[in-house]
Amino acid sequence: MERVRAYENLRGLVYTPFYLGLAEGLFAKAGVELEATLSPSGAETAAGAAAGRVDVAWGGPMRVMAAHDKDPTADLVCFGLAVARDPFLVIGPAAAPGFSPAALVGKRLLVGTHAPTPWLLLQEDVRRQGLDPARVVREDEVEPEAALTRLKAGEADYVLAFEPWGAVAAEMGLAVVSEGARRGPLAFTSFYAPRTFVEGRRPAARALVAGLGAALDRLRAIAPDAAAAAVAPWFPNVAPRHVAAAIARYQGLGIWPETPAMTADGFVRLKSALLSGGFIASDPPYERLVIEPV
Repeated sequence: MERVRAYENLRGLVYTPFYLGLAEGLFAKAGVELEATLSPSGAETAAGAAAGRVDVAWGGPMRVMAAHDKDPTADLVCFGLAVARDPFLVIGPAAAPGFSPAALVGKRLLVGTHAPTPWLLLQEDVRRQGLDPARVVREDEVEPEAALTRLKAGEADYVLAFEPWGAVAAEMGLAVVSEGARRGPLAFTSFYAPRTFVEGRRPAARALVAGLGAALDRLRAIAPDAAAAAVAPWFPNVAPRHVAAAIARYQGLGIWPETPAMTADGFVRLKSALLSGGFIASDPPYERLVIEPV
């Protein structure tokens, strides 16, 4: 069995397919010993994979696009799609059935994550409604718990965060007013690695994709409570009811794809947001940045 060292980009319930695959031995059954380490930062996730400090990483293809934007000769490629829709939520003080991104203009938005992608996606939604996202009064990198507390106290109008904070918000009397997943297909999370890994260790790369595919199959069949119990070791400080509620929401939204194959439409939708938000300046092609280890 091949051993593969991986960086976990950050700890989040959006990555449940990876945790479930590890918890139930699905990667091992596919023929690979996946040894995951939590990365110290998003930048190090990509840099460590590129430099060989780990063999692969899982996280946003945006890091691969950024690497190629900075250096067109970069060797990182994506393979094995794990999250196919935006998992982030806009949370408000009360239900808002007619909410649209236009409602953010002139309002105070607390961004409850250190990752840039969620805001980049949301700012493009604002642009597509013909408005200037610079008019959103945004505060970045606010700890989610603090952000929800401030929202409850009337010190902000909205919070952008992922689960389990939607579940926590509901218990605080707050409401999810928008779910990014409803935007449509998006290449949000995949494995990525140097092309030399995917082509030079093809059996290992195939086994990673096969293990991920088995985890995605399992996630479609498993009850939220059972899934929450399986991934509990990764979330010792999160209430099991919040984990189960988060998984149930994500299952219902279809953020985890039926197969781990990257799609061009999801890739392009992500790239569009990165371009419009000024995160990248070039247009790295799908065909160069995505490879399937067949």
